[in-house]
Amino acid sequence: MGRLIYVVGPSGAGKNSVIAAAHKMLHQNKNLCFALRYVTRPGPDQGRDDEGDLAVSQSAFAQHRLSGLFALDWQAHGCSYGIGIEINTELRSGMTVVVNGSRAYAATALKKYPVMTVVQIVVSQDVARTRLTTRAREDAAAIDARVRRAPPVFVPDDQLVTIDNGGPLEVAAVALTAVLLRSDRTQLVSHGTFVS
Repeated sequence: MGRLIYVVGPSGAGKNSVIAAAHKMLHQNKNLCFALRYVTRPGPDQGRDDEGDLAVSQSAFAQHRLSGLFALDWQAHGCSYGIGIEINTELRSGMTVVVNGSRAYAATALKKYPVMTVVQIVVSQDVARTRLTTRAREDAAAIDARVRRAPPVFVPDDQLVTIDNGGPLEVAAVALTAVLLRSDRTQLVSHGTFVS
């Protein structure tokens, strides 16, 4: 089996940016797969959104789910998110699969994929608030609610890696690439904290 790396982080932590930067650094590595995430975020019915996800309608998402085409799926922030079953083929072929996940769903994902490393991207609340304000998708009250919403990640300590993205993006991205490129493929998990 390959390795499943499940990346999580609160709003404003820059999780999507860290994943995208690591993907850019490692795009030629044939042993890595960055899983496509389906989302019902408002916008076009089809096509990639500004975060690289595949935007689909609620009805299309429901049909995919009913047809068993999602390996993982969850609800967050009023949207539905899903990861296609193709990750199972990629894992069976020995690849390292990176999933852009949800903290609240991490324990459920761990039950489905017991040999999994959770990478938690973190920043201070002040940094998160500034980033969300700059993004300008929500009003101040909604931003404050997002910043205060911090469900714990219920996974064993030896399957959790924390990366601080409060500094330069490149530092956090390099820390993520280090997790992805661990040379001992039989030892999936390693506990540690990378501080930028």
